[in-house]
Amino acid sequence: MTLKTIKKTSLILLVVIFTVAGVYNFQIKKTKAAIAFVQNTSLDAGSVTSTTLAFTSNNTAGNFIAVGVRVGATGRTLTITDTAGNTYAQAKNQVQTTDGHETFIQYAMNIAAGADTLTIGISGAAATLRIVLYEFSGVATTNALDQTNSAQADGSVNLNSGNITTTVNGELIFAIGSNSANSISYTAGTNYLNLIAVPPGGSNSKLAGEWQELTTAGTIAGTFSLDLNDNWTALVASFKPPGAAASSAGPSVKIRGGVKIRGGIKVR
Repeated sequence: MTLKTIKKTSLILLVVIFTVAGVYNFQIKKTKAAIAFVQNTSLDAGSVTSTTLAFTSNNTAGNFIAVGVRVGATGRTLTITDTAGNTYAQAKNQVQTTDGHETFIQYAMNIAAGADTLTIGISGAAATLRIVLYEFSGVATTNALDQTNSAQADGSVNLNSGNITTTVNGELIFAIGSNSANSISYTAGTNYLNLIAVPPGGSNSKLAGEWQELTTAGTIAGTFSLDLNDNWTALVASFKPPGAAASSAGPSVKIRGGVKIRGGIKVR
């Protein structure tokens, strides 16, 4: 007996050929697609009440957007809309009380396809806006948000959001960090990917974003390191994959000998 499994996204094609008499038991297993980074971009907008930021490439239908924003003031309401008609929700915010700035994570699920430009606005008077923008695939299209945490501190180089404990295998972990002074460069935390800082270029940054996939549910924090001591915030949010599980077992099938089966079994 040979059993060949071809995996593509959450679709499993089983090709089973029985050539020997006997009784065979096998289990069909669904496997979810891994979280994948698609693109990111950033903006240092200066002191404004509203600004726009476009993705450099078209979005893919059903994907996920994560946005990190640093506002150079506190107590403001952050509003995000876009030209694709996606709906944004807030995952977490954190004030840096010594410096007087505030950071936010917002997100949009099951996004529309095509070109997309975001409008990021704040209530009240003009303040500096710095933004990091990411697109991912493989995130749940509804009820994606799982866990969040955030922290602030003064005069250190190691940013740490505090731990979260995820509930599902294969979650997206999205983290942002912010700081107060100029002449700062960011280094991503352990296993984090696609760091982008604002302004870009390795120095004078005041906001950064990063991500990773946590393959097995567990405890994790959003972490960065700075090249100089500074006052900072760190935020982390986790988002579930489709179906709230990275993989799940399907039905058990028993086939008795003397039977030859050719073809495909599709499992959704």
